[in-house]
Amino acid sequence: MTAPDEGRPSQAERREGVQSVDRAFALLQQLATARDGLGVSELAVRTGLSKSTVHRLAQTLVDGGYVAQDSGTGHYTVGLRLIELVSVYLNSLELQTEARPFLGELTADLHLTAHLGVLEGTDVLYIERLDVVSGVRLTSQIGFRVPAHSSSLGKCLLASMSGGQVATLLGPGPYPRFTPRTLTTLESLQADLREVRRRGWAIDDEEGELRHRCIGAPILDYRGEAIAAVSASGSTAALPASSVPDVAARVRDTARRISRRLGYAA
Repeated sequence: MTAPDEGRPSQAERREGVQSVDRAFALLQQLATARDGLGVSELAVRTGLSKSTVHRLAQTLVDGGYVAQDSGTGHYTVGLRLIELVSVYLNSLELQTEARPFLGELTADLHLTAHLGVLEGTDVLYIERLDVVSGVRLTSQIGFRVPAHSSSLGKCLLASMSGGQVATLLGPGPYPRFTPRTLTTLESLQADLREVRRRGWAIDDEEGELRHRCIGAPILDYRGEAIAAVSASGSTAALPASSVPDVAARVRDTARRISRRLGYAA
């Protein structure tokens, strides 16, 4: 029988881990205010840490891309990885703020649930949802992930890639099957993505869940790159096959309007 605490860090190990995190953040805070970077000695003085501790933590952060080191001066600066993470967060906040009123209109007009999502690896991450019943934001659904190959949001974002990029990202398959209608092979998915590119919208037709249909369209930034997607979804009774063309047109219009708010001019 396994002891209850076996494999878990001890209290001393937890304290040491927290201390290391605190010290790493102390380094980052100093580097964030130093335009030309700082050397080990300067960081040690500013943080009150020993030079050996500063060097060890800085090198760990360099390995992760959160800190960069100038090969000439040896000075450390904030790394691209940290800048990218902050930029992604700020962009998602702007995206949510700009998109929310349009999602509200979509829900009110179609009486369907509206979603806003971004691609994260092979999944779609929901960053906003407005429900048809309450008409308010459902925080519990924000942060929920679904596989890209079985969702309209995911197909919109995969369709912005080349066929080769999709194959590299998802691999050859087979992909997880959620219903008899799920596209589980690279060939079937690529064929569907060609249709998405041609018509400008995607459909999850009971592929993620039986008796559930979802239509999505891509949101473009000022460069014309797909950075997110918006969708309208509901039961097959609420979104029958006969209404798909009209709903698709409305979702595409919503995506265009959000794209314009983000600087897309075409």
